[in-house]
Amino acid sequence: MGTVQRKVVSGVFLLYLFGGVAISSVDVVLAGSYIFNLRDWVNKSGWIQTINDENPENDATSFGQLVPILTSSLVLFSFFQIISGE
Repeated sequence: MGTVQRKVVSGVFLLYLFGGVAISSVDVVLAGSYIFNLRDWVNKSGWIQTINDENPENDATSFGQLVPILTSSLVLFSFFQIISGE
């Protein structure tokens, strides 16, 4: 394969990778926005009994809130470990 063909294939592959990252990023932002909108709706709906006008589900220091935060941070640590291994 010639150098021109190799550069064309590399360029197309690079566009493919950037497209995947862009689509994934947009999906994460839209999903996060949807989740926060749902949380806001539930918070204002009156379905959850408030304590001192506060939603107990919004307490970020409870076990049920910390577990997803910590497991999400493990993804970042795994990513940094992969990068440091190279």
